[in-house]
Amino acid sequence: MRGGLSYAVIFVGAILGAITGTVAASVIAMGVISMTPMLKYGYSTRHTMGVIAASGTITQLIPPSLVLIVLADQLGKSVGEMYAGAIGPSIIQVALFCIWVAILSIVRPQDVPALPIEARTLHGWALWKKCLRGIIPSLGLIFLVLGTIGLGLATPTEAGAMGVVGAIALAAFYGSLTWPLLYEGMASTMRLTAMVVFILIGARVFLPGVPGRGRQKSGSRTC
Repeated sequence: MRGGLSYAVIFVGAILGAITGTVAASVIAMGVISMTPMLKYGYSTRHTMGVIAASGTITQLIPPSLVLIVLADQLGKSVGEMYAGAIGPSIIQVALFCIWVAILSIVRPQDVPALPIEARTLHGWALWKKCLRGIIPSLGLIFLVLGTIGLGLATPTEAGAMGVVGAIALAAFYGSLTWPLLYEGMASTMRLTAMVVFILIGARVFLPGVPGRGRQKSGSRTC
């Protein structure tokens, strides 16, 4: 299939977005994973960089996006409502990206070539087994975060903590959990959390007064 790697990048980008919630983490991960293979198999540099960047933008919309948390604070809505409302638009965004790749495979087929026969080393059940082994743990991690919110079993904060525990458990299961890796994850989380806190503080301090919301002072209401 022409553009097969592009479709894979888009879908995996959506899965990573549903796990990480941060654009930078998703784009960096997809760049490390997919850029070299796409260029190796003849995909144009322009399309390769574009589809990797586009897959990262899905993270801005798909839950548990940090952008939705900031919007929930500014709009006075619950984070759970913002997550529920973003599921449909995020699916539409993924579909639009896939439609564009399909159009490009017809208009400019040389930019999105099909994988050569020698690159298709797995077939049948062996291929399905490898795919399921990579997908099922990710879906389980997504359920820990989003499923528990949707079922009302956990608040967004509690679901985030469950996602962290699930990620650590998966890393331990695959034998890749080390103290330096854990420390790096905690340090990155601290920096990211500090950034979000500063954004919220800035929004509270510098946000102009909203018309219609008055302040009580000496028994009178002023705008």
